[in-house]
Amino acid sequence: MQKALSRKGILISLLFVLITPLWLLVFSLLNAAAAQTGLELSTRYPGVTAAPGENLTFPLEISNGGRSQAVKLAITQKPDGWTTAIKGNGRLVHEVFAGSGSLAAADLNVKVPADTAPGEYAIVLRAVGRVSGADSLRLSILVSKEGSGADRLVAQYSELKGPSSATFNFRVDLTNNSAKEQSFSLGAAAPRGWKVAISPAYKDQQIASLSVKPGETAGLDIKVTPPAQVEAGEYTIPVQAVSGSGKAGTDLKVIITGTYTWNLPRLPAG
Repeated sequence: MQKALSRKGILISLLFVLITPLWLLVFSLLNAAAAQTGLELSTRYPGVTAAPGENLTFPLEISNGGRSQAVKLAITQKPDGWTTAIKGNGRLVHEVFAGSGSLAAADLNVKVPADTAPGEYAIVLRAVGRVSGADSLRLSILVSKEGSGADRLVAQYSELKGPSSATFNFRVDLTNNSAKEQSFSLGAAAPRGWKVAISPAYKDQQIASLSVKPGETAGLDIKVTPPAQVEAGEYTIPVQAVSGSGKAGTDLKVIITGTYTWNLPRLPAG
């Protein structure tokens, strides 16, 4: 009798040892399947640095692992006095459509008030599916006076000197510090009679706008030509690159040292 009970106990133990891993595998697969059918709200750079008065844009992605559905988007937390808007295709939106197993996109625009004190501020968004699933996203904005997250326009040499007959060539770097690709309109406020031509670095084609990918820097060649009889002195040419979220600028200085002409001696008449 005791031997029979002992054998039965051994069989039960063996069955337990064999079945337990199978149940764990099934449980893991069920959890993975549940995770794949949920919603996920994300952005590539959830923490950025900004200056007071700066405009920010956060590209949002909504991943849907379940059935195709409309997803409601809302801002559930933001600092007092800040202006925020969720946009899609240039319009205010409160819902996006997310297909099964695909991504939907929208942009969150944020205006940091000019009087914002330095410090860290949070914005929280919520995505809720019409059928199932929900997720939240917390954004962190570190406000500093320097605003290292702002776009930049920097000249390698901002001051050049020469005669009125010279052409002055400046190399300028335009950096897009935002989290998405931006198109910049380029322009210069030159004195009357001066000519300014802006081209991509090492190219001759003159341009009025330029698209720069997030986090990248584009080189620009700026050719400045003064009028033929310009007086000696210092001349400043402000240059700006304007995007939908802000602008970057720099001042170029040209120092005219004088006007030089060649006086050829007259040849005796014939």
